[in-house]
Amino acid sequence: MEMFHVEPEMATLFHSMSNEDLCSLAELQEDPGNDVPIELYIFTYFLLFTRTFSANYLERAIQRTQRWVAVTGLDHPDRARRFQILDRMLAWMNKFTYVYKEILPALMDEGSPTFSQAAISNDVDTQIIHQRQEVDRLIRNYERTGIIEDLNKAFAIMEQILDMTPQGSVHRASMLSNFGVILGKRFERTGSMDDLNRAVDAADRAANATPQDHSD
Repeated sequence: MEMFHVEPEMATLFHSMSNEDLCSLAELQEDPGNDVPIELYIFTYFLLFTRTFSANYLERAIQRTQRWVAVTGLDHPDRARRFQILDRMLAWMNKFTYVYKEILPALMDEGSPTFSQAAISNDVDTQIIHQRQEVDRLIRNYERTGIIEDLNKAFAIMEQILDMTPQGSVHRASMLSNFGVILGKRFERTGSMDDLNRAVDAADRAANATPQDHSD
């Protein structure tokens, strides 16, 4: 969070605090009287967002930043940085909204290809078939027990399958879609932005890999 001017010791302290303590601290800064507590308030809610991916926290940070920017004079030396903070948080909100309203519902839709439904023709290597069956089993185990190790194993195997699948394979779109489903499930469990970004990328690549004559 290099865009914030927060002392390293203070940032370390905030990162060590629980979400509940951070919320309590932010409430104490609800109506700050000068720039330092204003920035700490924004920093706190943005930190909470990065931990929880709750849009409510990001909205609070954005709203306070908008008010902060609005009262910043045209000749203020920190004006550009404050606008940069606002721009970056608005970009986060746009991305967050797009993913939750467009990408994840598509990945999790009941009509999306599933491991058991995916048709694998006879010319696909036997090893890939066995690995897909193992992925299917691990996903079922995860959905039944919630043990994330099963989901992580399914993710690792699916990566291997994609590496083994030729770029021009008619099955690649289905495999990328399934890979995106795994990443989406893992993002929902862990909140990892890396998983979220890769799920979006997998969805895009699956769309690009779908044959032109493919019918929904």
